[in-house]
Amino acid sequence: MRYLPEHTVIDVTQWERATVPGGVRFTHPNPNGKRLWDVHGFWETNDHAADVLDWYGLCLAADVASPTPVTVTLTCSLCRNPREEALPEVTASAVLVPGAPTFVPFAQFSFDEGMGVLPKGVIAVTVAVDDAVAGASGAAIEPTVVRFVAARELLLGCAVRGRALVADDPASTASYDVTFVNMLDVPQTVTATVKRHGKEVLTTALADVTDAATLRENDRAGLPAVSGKAKTAVDPAESAAAADESTPAAETDTSVAAESAAGTLVVTLHPHERRIVRLTVHSSERLAPYGHEDQLLVVTSASGESQTMRFVTVNHSDDYRTTLTHADIDGITHKIATQDWAKAAYQRRYEQAERWVVPAVDPAADHLFQTRNSDEAYNCVLITLISGERRFAEKSARFLREMIAPDGYFRTIKGGSQELVHEGEFFKFIAFTVDHMRGLGLLSADEEARVHECFRTFMEIIRCEMMKGKLSNWQLCELQGCIECAAEMQDIEAMDYFMHCDGGILDHLSRGVLDDGWWYESAIGYNYLAMGTFLQLITTVDKWGFDLRDVQVPASYGRFSAYDDPMLPASDRIDGLTTEIWGTFEHNTRSVKQLVDSLTPFFSHDGVIFGMNDSTEDRAPAYQLMDPRYDLAYRIYREPSLLPLLATVPPEQRDLWYGVDELPAVDSAALEAFGRSVTAPVAGITMLRSQASGRDLDEQYQVTVKTGVLGGAHGHYDRLALNSIRRFGKNFYNPENVWYSYHTFMYKFYVQNSITHNMALVDLKQQDPTGARLLQFRSDKDLQVAVHEIVTRWCNPPYGGWVVTPGADFAEQAWIEGRSVALPGGGDEADGGAGAGAAGAAGAAGETGESGADGTHAGSAVTPKYASRSGYTEPITQRRATLVTDDYIVLVDYLEGTAEHQYDVLMHVNGLRSITGEHGGALAYPCADPTDRDHFAYSTGGVAADGSTVGSDDASVSTDAGERGPVDGVTPDLTYRGVTPKLDPSPLSSGQFITDCHVFDARGTVKTSFAVDMTEFNGGKWMTNTRSNHNAPGIMHMDVWSVAPTSRQIVVGCDPEYYQIQQKLHYAVFAGDVDGSFVKPASVAGLDASAAAIDVPETASTLVLADDAFTPDRYVGVQPLASGKFGAWIFGSGDIDVAVPADAKSLTLQAVSDESFVAEENEHWPPVPSLFWGDGAIECADGTRVPIRDLPYTVENTVPVPTDDRDYEGGPVKIDARRMATSIPASPADASHPAVVHVDLTSELVAAHGGAVRFTATVGADYPIGDERDRRRTLDIRTHGRTGSFVTVIEQHDGTPQVRSVREIPTDDGRGGVIAVELADGRTQRITVSDMTLSDADISIA
Repeated sequence: MRYLPEHTVIDVTQWERATVPGGVRFTHPNPNGKRLWDVHGFWETNDHAADVLDWYGLCLAADVASPTPVTVTLTCSLCRNPREEALPEVTASAVLVPGAPTFVPFAQFSFDEGMGVLPKGVIAVTVAVDDAVAGASGAAIEPTVVRFVAARELLLGCAVRGRALVADDPASTASYDVTFVNMLDVPQTVTATVKRHGKEVLTTALADVTDAATLRENDRAGLPAVSGKAKTAVDPAESAAAADESTPAAETDTSVAAESAAGTLVVTLHPHERRIVRLTVHSSERLAPYGHEDQLLVVTSASGESQTMRFVTVNHSDDYRTTLTHADIDGITHKIATQDWAKAAYQRRYEQAERWVVPAVDPAADHLFQTRNSDEAYNCVLITLISGERRFAEKSARFLREMIAPDGYFRTIKGGSQELVHEGEFFKFIAFTVDHMRGLGLLSADEEARVHECFRTFMEIIRCEMMKGKLSNWQLCELQGCIECAAEMQDIEAMDYFMHCDGGILDHLSRGVLDDGWWYESAIGYNYLAMGTFLQLITTVDKWGFDLRDVQVPASYGRFSAYDDPMLPASDRIDGLTTEIWGTFEHNTRSVKQLVDSLTPFFSHDGVIFGMNDSTEDRAPAYQLMDPRYDLAYRIYREPSLLPLLATVPPEQRDLWYGVDELPAVDSAALEAFGRSVTAPVAGITMLRSQASGRDLDEQYQVTVKTGVLGGAHGHYDRLALNSIRRFGKNFYNPENVWYSYHTFMYKFYVQNSITHNMALVDLKQQDPTGARLLQFRSDKDLQVAVHEIVTRWCNPPYGGWVVTPGADFAEQAWIEGRSVALPGGGDEADGGAGAGAAGAAGAAGETGESGADGTHAGSAVTPKYASRSGYTEPITQRRATLVTDDYIVLVDYLEGTAEHQYDVLMHVNGLRSITGEHGGALAYPCADPTDRDHFAYSTGGVAADGSTVGSDDASVSTDAGERGPVDGVTPDLTYRGVTPKLDPSPLSSGQFITDCHVFDARGTVKTSFAVDMTEFNGGKWMTNTRSNHNAPGIMHMDVWSVAPTSRQIVVGCDPEYYQIQQKLHYAVFAGDVDGSFVKPASVAGLDASAAAIDVPETASTLVLADDAFTPDRYVGVQPLASGKFGAWIFGSGDIDVAVPADAKSLTLQAVSDESFVAEENEHWPPVPSLFWGDGAIECADGTRVPIRDLPYTVENTVPVPTDDRDYEGGPVKIDARRMATSIPASPADASHPAVVHVDLTSELVAAHGGAVRFTATVGADYPIGDERDRRRTLDIRTHGRTGSFVTVIEQHDGTPQVRSVREIPTDDGRGGVIAVELADGRTQRITVSDMTLSDADISIA
């Protein structure tokens, strides 16, 4: 055991007792009914469970007449914050015997070693006779003893098991103090010796050093007080013995034998006594730099049972112990002096060091610093080492002193501002900083020791975290933080532990690297992160002899990459998330080199790679921030295939710290890899590249199809999706084009779901992830072919996404985020009134429950459990053929179920311009305003009864969005059916977030055209309306030809692009001129008290905000005519219709924005100005309506708009998807005060019509902001039936399309089809698919 507990026995019989069949169940007291763990920073504790992690197990006894088999069940608590704890149960068999205790070690219980964290929270122990015994006699067991024991006879404890000595100093030693605890009620004599192989050069000695000082010192060697909570219901016998445990050696008669020639120490301990034995290791000049030797302490108790404890003593290093070496620093200095790129890179790092200001600690914050400050501290030290200017490293030293101050790390147990993964990064750079500043004399020995205390606390947090069975980039970064801390302290035993433990670095390499070399999360950015982490670890651990660079670890063949997935029931897992690995295995080992090589074939010739899962397009990075990427990969492996990637990196963006001085020239043969089609079957990406002769690589199609593993939390539900197209340096799509942060409900309720991808859907639901099969993959000269199949169910996505805030339900979470949504069981949307809240008091009625026979949502009106899926279909067979020619792409989709379903093929593209039927005709527009999203064209031609083509002469602009059907016997290609507010009205569907949906009935081939300059999205931050990057200048044109089925619906809607507008809006309308203000109590419980304490003037009103989803606001003073609150974003509005008092001469409109911001990337993002009073009007006595924009009005504390009746960026004002003809801005200039509009009702415009009698308006957030023409669109091609068959042709071009027409001709046997494509040069290509179900299709082009 590393850290000894305060008590070593817990008497379970003092817990709450209940009789169960065959025995008894003891439950830990939980008076407050808690289901969450307590978290102090990152330190997790549970006050309703026993923490017996690292303990031996249980001691049982009962009054039995003969040996009695029993089953012992532990109910354990797993921390799942913000979700409630999981409660897995594990069992062990034991036999109770008369007159003696029975010991049941934890190793005997039914949980895997990879889930070793389970004893950290035991909430109940059940002891019952086996079913066979109970069934025969009806017997039940009544145990007299049920105790957790830290050890059976003798407990050994030592926190630090790795130290350094100076090998060439004969007087140098390293010592380790080991605590011996007698667990028995009687004295026992034990022997201790150091086991030797015979090759050791470091000699050892053992001695009993127990005295009051060493006992106190050993007690202080534990973790901070935050971890020192006593266990519940301690055995009284142990408490009685506590005094004996601390008795100094001088006051006892314990005999200690002198050390024998063989190195054996004999120690006699009183009952429950603690003693300190010191292992001293002596130096030897034979130990090499960074060399080490093991010492194995063997302790044998009185019964003959032996225990071992391993120590590792290393030769002290004056060189750097973590990354880099003194020679590396010299090399960087030379590089700067000789290489222009390095000079430029150094100048940027120097300026970065100049800009950094050591942050002050906020005593009210739950963390110390913004996470990236540790990067800055390390950068400053490196700049000092290169420039010789100590002032930079002095800033780093001040930063470290802030961390170790009394109100520093041990107050928060959280150094950085983000998640535990980032805490690993934080401590990594702290370790680097301390290591590289050691020779500068800026830290005292005491300060360095306090830094080490922080290190060891963080390492213990992560040691427990690794026992949870998880595997991801999070654990990888956390592990690196531990290893770098251990390396800085020269604790090689701890380094070795985190390298080799379950969940350790080598385990991550074995389980995390897939058979095709990809990192299992299968998101490009996390591939980079995993690769960079392993590479940087190589620079540290290999100098200590670990050989991570070349190690080949045995592959893991487990079905799941995480250990907790198969152990926990579905109800205790995040619904829909799996770490299951599908596919076959071809390689029996895993290595870092496989990971480095995995992505290379998928980059384009210009170094750009597609987005996949949670990632966008990206260029091959030399480094990221202060973390290494491909420059270090080349430095370590000198792999020629990396050179074309690094050649695309601008020289000034090379990695100063890890990049080689000069990169060799790129061999032209290496570029051939960027022209080949390739597949990674387990990660699940297939890239098809056109092979047109004489074309630059830039003009060739690069098309990817997504299959493969889900990849855990970062995976998307998009098997068989068209994942990307890159041509002419432009990308039309990545999976994060519409992105909401991890800590929002939209992340799991929309972003990752099937509806956001370019794929075929069933009932607009979410695909249940499972393995897909690759039926065909080939690369011919004229045609690239990939055919995939998946058989799976479809369901509603997790209702409300995933749990974000502990204890909050979906309605409360939506309010916290400031985002109104529909709730099941009410009206279509939130009504915006008090109590509607962000989630709304109402949702879409009758749209819940399981799928009916037709695949729609049954009207059970049952709201699913928060964060749970529902409404499953039967298994649906789905196949897609992706065919890439020189000039276009063909998608052939086939879906088949046993029931009727709605099938939709979706595409997501920016810049809708037109929808054209095959017979053309004049164009109509739903809206005349060219800045409006509804300003797109559709053709009006069709076919007459005699089969002739008819082009409509009606070229007028339609602004009423009314239906346009058959005229004078003409069947149009497109019949406009108007607009539906949402793609799917169900509050259970992700389709509710796709709005403003124009619906067409379509016949024949239909072409939908898009045009957009994708460079306008380049370089956008994480939270932006359309995330896209690395697009070449110029317009991206895309034509999507819907060829089959012949008759279907076509819908075009608007994706919910991200705008930073979400906020909690509190509004009110007053009669007269009212002075408004507001206060925000600390909690809703304080509303009445806050209201009672307010004294306001007669003409004033103070709003007392109710900051929850359903409690109405309070107003003190003048009461409003109308008021309400809601979350203002895409949805949500306050619709006001109120009588105006006869004596009212004015109205006061008040808007209070209680911001709900997203704090990501260490930035605070308040909402941008977006609030408006829309279509405000006074109804007069004679019925006349007068817009308030036409009346005299004044505004206070309101952000002005550039143009009247337009939004803050000149676009139309739309609230809750409704366009406002007139509008007045309502965004507060100073958010601490209301934005106010005073409307004069004495105007002649009102008086002439009998005066004001009613006021109507809509208040809310404008969405989207600005010109809407380039909005991201959902193109939905829809049909119904038991089966669905689609043919879609896509051309991405530079403005000169090659495709002139497309049609499908059935083959003679009726099973297949010929897709005839007429090209601009007069050729007609015919792609023959022999079986349109794609189960066994021959596919050819002629």
